[in-house]
This record gives sequence, C-alpha cells and structure tokens, in this order.
Amino acid sequence: MTTQSTETIIFNGKELDTYTLPLNEYPNLPKFCSITSLNRRGYCGTWEVRNNQLFLVKLFGHIAHPTKFETTYHSRYNFDTEEFEQFAKENPIPIEIDIKYLFPDTPSDGVLADWFTGDININQGEMIFRGYNNSYEKYLKLSFENGKLINEKIIGA
Repeated sequence: MTTQSTETIIFNGKELDTYTLPLNEYPNLPKFCSITSLNRRGYCGTWEVRNNQLFLVKLFGHIAHPTKFETTYHSRYNFDTEEFEQFAKENPIPIEIDIKYLFPDTPSDGVLADWFTGDININQGEMIFRGYNNSYEKYLKLSFENGKLINEKIIGA
C-alpha cells in the first residue's frame, strides 16, 4: 500500500501535516475520484485554526465528469456496447474542483468547518514507522466541537 498524502493545517502560523480528514465528516460530500495511489480519497484540503475555530481555506480534488467517460479503451479492446457501458461507469473522466464547488459562497478566508466534531492529530517529531500509516514520536491533538477548538494537548511525549 502507498502512504497517503496528508492534509495541511495552519496552526499558530505554521503549516503542519495531518492524516486526519475533517472534510469526510461533511454531510453533503460528493464522491471524489482518485487519480493517484498517493491520494485514494481524491482530494487535498488546507485547514486553518483562527480565533479558536477551524476553517477549510483551500480544496483541490477530482470528481467524475457528469457526462464524459473514458473511451480510449473501447476501440483498443473491442468492448461490446454492454461491456463498454459498464466500463465507462467504473472509469469516469475526472474533472478538477476547488473549494467553490462544495461551498459556492466561500469567502476568501475560507469556510467555517462547523460540521466537524472530533480530533485532529498533527504529526510532531521524528517519524518512527514508515508504511501505509506512518507513526511519529508525538502528536499535537486538537479537539473540536462544531468547528470550535475546545482542547489541545501533546500525546506521546
């Protein structure tokens, strides 16, 4: 398995990495398309904690084009129509989206992640295991309730 790309979180003015995925808690999340084994979720977000609140400030991802499908294999492998229709459903052409796709009225400084209740663990110190799920010496654990920071502590130090 390939190590997955991280989300970026800006905390106390520093850009840090996290494997926590706050966007996955969003209730109207579209189905994203993975275009690389480095990012099976199909998107990358940049988050910022400002005034003790969590904001999604950038989003880059891919979703299936609503009408276009991958057609290059049709002639190459001589699919019949039924096989091609099934293949096309499983292999849509991805299109890029940004934060405005999910949140059309997003202000320039981002959208408050008021849907997120949970913990964000920010990688700290040296990596002590490299693999599908990397481990670190310690983590900064930020706890949120409806997008509001309610606690922070260091774990594993």
